[in-house]
Amino acid sequence: MRYLAIATVIVLGFIALITLIPHGPGPPSPDHFSSGTASPGVGHDQDDRRTPGPVHGEAPWAFSALPECFRQDSRRSGLPAFAHIGFPRAAKLISPGTRLAVQDCTVVVGAETISVSRGDNQLVVPARAKLFGYGGHLVLDRFAGGREEVRVYEYAPLGSPVPAPPRRL
Repeated sequence: MRYLAIATVIVLGFIALITLIPHGPGPPSPDHFSSGTASPGVGHDQDDRRTPGPVHGEAPWAFSALPECFRQDSRRSGLPAFAHIGFPRAAKLISPGTRLAVQDCTVVVGAETISVSRGDNQLVVPARAKLFGYGGHLVLDRFAGGREEVRVYEYAPLGSPVPAPPRRL
């Protein structure tokens, strides 16, 4: 019984101590308030009609960034044996130096990279990339860091590729 009384005194003392600790500011008094003029969201003085600038850089997903010209059908990534499962047998390697025009997109196949451009936007699929073609599709085969990635793209409607004349730089 003695231990029960000691435990009761400790618990009641703890509860009394907690109730005496201030818990932060109370509700504001009626004569104390603040008003703000700001609203959440984009500021009204900002011009939202700005057009984004051109995009340049390395992008393994460059073809996916241009849905007006290419639509990704599939993607497989991993060890080469896994990535090549289902690789189209009819696909033929597009030789370096080839330039293709699909709608208003231009594809330039390099020795190990592939450039894709549309207007002022210029993206480069980084090194150890090969491009294959078959039917109405392009197959991008990229090897990096011991992994292989195979992406199959369909030409967008009305976008059959034609070799573009060489452009002098």
